[in-house]
Amino acid sequence: MIRFIVTVVLATLLVAACVGPGATSVPSSSPSPSATQSSSATATASATPLTGWRLVTIPPPVAERWPTPTAVAAGGGRLVAVGGPVHPEGTIEGPMYGTIWTSADGLAWTAVGLDPILEVGAGRPTSGPEPGFSEVAYGPGGFVVLGHEMTGQGIRVGIWRSETGEAWERVHVSEAVFDGGRPSAVTAGGPGYVIVGGWLDPDAPRDGAAPPRAAVWTSPDGDAWTRVRDQDGFAVGGYVDTGETPDAGGMLDVTPTEAGLVAVGRTCKGVNLMEDPMGLVSSCRPLIWTSENGTKWTRVDPDLDAHPGNVSFIAAAGARIAAVGGGWSDDPAVRYTLRSGDGTTWRWDEDSASSPFEGIVAVRGKLMATSHETGQVGLWASTTGATWTAVADVPSMSKGPSVRESDVIALDDRVVIVGWREGEEDSAQAGFAIVGPFGR
Repeated sequence: MIRFIVTVVLATLLVAACVGPGATSVPSSSPSPSATQSSSATATASATPLTGWRLVTIPPPVAERWPTPTAVAAGGGRLVAVGGPVHPEGTIEGPMYGTIWTSADGLAWTAVGLDPILEVGAGRPTSGPEPGFSEVAYGPGGFVVLGHEMTGQGIRVGIWRSETGEAWERVHVSEAVFDGGRPSAVTAGGPGYVIVGGWLDPDAPRDGAAPPRAAVWTSPDGDAWTRVRDQDGFAVGGYVDTGETPDAGGMLDVTPTEAGLVAVGRTCKGVNLMEDPMGLVSSCRPLIWTSENGTKWTRVDPDLDAHPGNVSFIAAAGARIAAVGGGWSDDPAVRYTLRSGDGTTWRWDEDSASSPFEGIVAVRGKLMATSHETGQVGLWASTTGATWTAVADVPSMSKGPSVRESDVIALDDRVVIVGWREGEEDSAQAGFAIVGPFGR
């Protein structure tokens, strides 16, 4: 999942696993995916029964390049994971390429070969979104990847898609569609696909800049994208002046529900962190938006007295909806859950913990959330979102490197967690997948 830059700013102020299969390459150029494909978000797992939890590696995209899988989606009998950019083997400058892996069961992963279609430009911005792939979803047009690419005009939003997850094409979208956009998540829903995030005036945070807004984009097929018209409920406060690229409130994640879609995000008071380094601690609070069709949205303000932090991940298990996250401060460390039975009335729960929640997924009418626990991935189960119980038998990784990012998804018969560890000396051991059966 995409992290807003303020998390990095505040932090400045305030994985070796079992060896998995080696990397192989598949082509990445493709014809246009069919818009008639099923929009189911659940893949069919391997016919081989899974009797216990497994820990495997996700191979480097090319030799001596660290794999950084950050998001995963399932559909059409396949898993697709995406991650940050790499240079081709033997180079340290020039064009970089977004990274993609595929798997039929979560246990054996294959890296998609680097291809001009997957190029995300050369160089990196000094602040703000990074080039590479950050989100992926499966819908009526197949897999859609959300990312960013460096251009001569700076960092730009990029979209890629594939019917099968193996052969890919770059989606050509007018710059005006995502101009000023800070997309954060993509899902199947509404007319086909829905991207949520925020919009920032390019002149921000200077005086006279238009205020930031929540923002939504939709597509019937993953190819033709339109920004949803601005609405009264898209107000998200003021700008957070970081001294570099500004930040603001907006939508952080979105999930399909029985009634349509629910997004979670935040609103922030305007603050200058150069003048008030701790101003962010009290400036932001959670917001919820609901929609029947992805185009008309209603803002729900829980108006809760909550500790500072983010509620950044959301999932729905039937009528039960839960958004999770955590506090920014380590003292005390707090996990947050914002939960609802109808999308309109919300309750707030929090508990002391060693780390915040980092993801959530619905599993057969229940909820499972992940956390990063001192170099390990924790998995937690709940029927309502009010209380959480640690899932036993989740395999441990070697001590040392910390888990930088991860994502979780449910298949027909198993849960799959993908991620990567920062500081791992061996590139072949940095990317990981943890796979386990339901009910264990």
